Amino acid sequence: MNQRVEEVVTVACEPGESLLSALERQGHRVEYQCRQGYCGACRLSLTEGAQAQALTYLRPPLAWHAENEVLTCCAHSRQPLHLKLI
Repeated sequence: MNQRVEEVVTVACEPGESLLSALERQGHRVEYQCRQGYCGACRLSLTEGAQAQALTYLRPPLAWHAENEVLTCCAHSRQPLHLKLI
């Protein structure tokens, strides 16, 4: 039986770097496809809703995401975030 384990990681972006790129730079593997916010494959959950205020999107993403989620491929953050990896 294969169990999925949730892991909470802290990620900090360099200036101009997306959350997905920052996660990859730190050695994490995240599912993605388009890298432009169209598909939603890179969607991850934030551990705290207040973190959403630190997020910026250079262009509004087309893929849907809940208030406590982020599309890592096109989101940028001004502060370190805690994300749930599954």
